[in-house]
Amino acid sequence: MNTSPPSFFSLRMLKSLILAFVMVASTPTLATEVSLDPADWHLLSYRGIPSHRIFSKEQGMKIEVKRSASPLVALLPKPTVANELIIRAAIDGGLNLRDRPQGTKGADDFRLRIGLIYAGDQALDSFQLALAPSWLKRLAKLLPDGTGVSHVQFLNTYSDPVLQNLERAHPTTQLWQERFILDVNQMGKIDQSISVVDSAKVIGIWISTDGDDTDSCFDVFIEQISVS
Repeated sequence: MNTSPPSFFSLRMLKSLILAFVMVASTPTLATEVSLDPADWHLLSYRGIPSHRIFSKEQGMKIEVKRSASPLVALLPKPTVANELIIRAAIDGGLNLRDRPQGTKGADDFRLRIGLIYAGDQALDSFQLALAPSWLKRLAKLLPDGTGVSHVQFLNTYSDPVLQNLERAHPTTQLWQERFILDVNQMGKIDQSISVVDSAKVIGIWISTDGDDTDSCFDVFIEQISVS
């Protein structure tokens, strides 16, 4: 058995490998900052429901909700595996829940939902498109050829404290999965960094804010959305 001490060259190589490993491990993952220019977002619509008005602001984007509901979708520059979502926003105004349980029929409004759109294996075929709701047809047209949607993971605000930290599949479609995890402070501010556990690739961001069920009017200011 060779019991001679390691050579200077071997020690130097070992130190170099350790240094390289430390540098890689400590290098922060670059975040994808989502554009808040309204021109980069696609306004979808629901049949028979008024759409929001969208404005560009100096520090982001303003969504004016007047008894309305219309999703906003932006595609990412490239599909990304998300580990963290950073959200900074402000809300001016509330919901007219009138003591109805939030999330139930007639009270299924939430002031802000930020959705991660996950890529699916297959695009909808012509038969599936014919049966799809209008919002899904419009979303399918925005996606690259051959790309489908696996699901949309929403991170929701909540006005009813009973919902805090709960999860649900939305009652109207299994494509929407919701976590009631966005906290709004007394000043109407949201400033959160949320861990994401899903190995699928994110292809876009969905912003949903609703006032149609509860005849509510309020404003939402989006200041930052980033994915890393």
